[in-house]
Amino acid sequence: MPESEQQAIIDLYKAGVSVAVVGILPRLDENMAACSVLANFLKTKSTLLNSIDTIKTKTVEFPAHVFGVLKSTDTRIKKLANAGNSLVGVATNKQNATLNFFGFDIASGFDHNKLTFLESFLAEEDIKSAVYCSDPMIDVTVHSSAKKVVIFLMAPPAGELGDRVETQEREFFIKVDLKRIGFKAPSITMVDLFEPEETPPLKLTSAALAVGLHLRLNYPDGKVFYIERR
Repeated sequence: MPESEQQAIIDLYKAGVSVAVVGILPRLDENMAACSVLANFLKTKSTLLNSIDTIKTKTVEFPAHVFGVLKSTDTRIKKLANAGNSLVGVATNKQNATLNFFGFDIASGFDHNKLTFLESFLAEEDIKSAVYCSDPMIDVTVHSSAKKVVIFLMAPPAGELGDRVETQEREFFIKVDLKRIGFKAPSITMVDLFEPEETPPLKLTSAALAVGLHLRLNYPDGKVFYIERR
């Protein structure tokens, strides 16, 4: 990794921005010259592993691809995760910012334990999504302006449709915090754009949508809801 990019990560952290880095702590720059600026800052070194192991955190365990194990000489560094007896996740804190480094693949892959870990990790950084769906195989996207909101539902998410699919109806619920995305309206109207024109729209409050809305959707299929103030 170029020295400038390693230093940019450090500078973001020093400026009060929390950062999460995944992989192996770099030891070389783009010209294959020795460069361990980030590792020196963290007082931590990586050893390449490239294996599958069980990751253990304070709250959950899950299997994951481990890129490398870590060894730190900083007694103040926070230990986030282990694979067996080896350290694979660390963090350092400064005022309101945290620099996190993970030596394993943190992508969930629909593993509920990994999702729990990610949600907990993001919550600690005060990162909360304005959108939630109870079914991980239904993708929810929200586009908003000051006056209107459009919600796209797609089942399954792009690239997840297999060669053989049996159509089935799925029940699920979504939560959308309209206030959090900048749309302020006590009461709203939701129009399902894929339904016949004579279908009555859903009328509810923004608070009710933030708590949860029960829906049904054929699989594979999709829905598009147009939301406006009521």
